[in-house]
Amino acid sequence: MATRCSPGYYSDGRDFDHGGFRWDGQRHFGGADGGAAGGLAAARVVQQSGGLNSTGSNLFLQTTASGDPVVGTPGGSEGLGSIVQGMLEQSNVSVVTEFVNMIVAQRSYEASSRVVNAADQCCRPLIISADNGP
Repeated sequence: MATRCSPGYYSDGRDFDHGGFRWDGQRHFGGADGGAAGGLAAARVVQQSGGLNSTGSNLFLQTTASGDPVVGTPGGSEGLGSIVQGMLEQSNVSVVTEFVNMIVAQRSYEASSRVVNAADQCCRPLIISADNGP
């Protein structure tokens, strides 16, 4: 087994600072002899929404509701996707849609507030006359 000795190199000469991960999760090294050593595993749970327990910092724990995870290598037949190095994952939230939803909610609140205020002003004379008695 190679050990890390000098900055950027393993004892067998492989350069770990220049290399990366292939689509199937295998770690490859730069340098003349390159080579693969180790890799990444991926897991998928059956019940994704509400099944995992969020512990914060984008970390989750398995629960009985989530079921047993399917663990395998990326790019395999388990349907775990593939690894793309140097790419930024796109957000699954549409900023425009969320802003529109926020504006609709704000205007709905303002309209409801006006209705309550108008009802209060209409009922005020009745309440005052009821307090004064017949």
